[in-house]
Amino acid sequence: MNIPVRKWFIAAAALMLCTGSASALTVEDYTRLVKLEVTVAHLYISGVGAGLLWANAFDEKSPGRAGSIYCAPPQLSLTAKNYHDIAVAAVGRGDADGTRIGDEPIDYFLLQGMIATFPCH
Repeated sequence: MNIPVRKWFIAAAALMLCTGSASALTVEDYTRLVKLEVTVAHLYISGVGAGLLWANAFDEKSPGRAGSIYCAPPQLSLTAKNYHDIAVAAVGRGDADGTRIGDEPIDYFLLQGMIATFPCH
């Protein structure tokens, strides 16, 4: 896929403006990024998903831990679109404590979505 350098520069600048230093994208920022440059948004959510995958694998093997955070089928290979859909569905379910969802990190909703989609029994 050949994407012009200017388009990547604009998307990277938008991502930097949305995030601040070392902070997660909020739901509001992520939604804006999806509208501006879906490829960059999917790259972000895919990275968060990969991080959750590693955390889940580490949690499974750690001494004194109860088990997995979520239990996706081992043969399942999730894509950026899957992670996006899971996070968006979790946002749609709403926030139980009444805080403004737009200000919450999209990462939190991806984690909650993974737990809801792939519960451990």
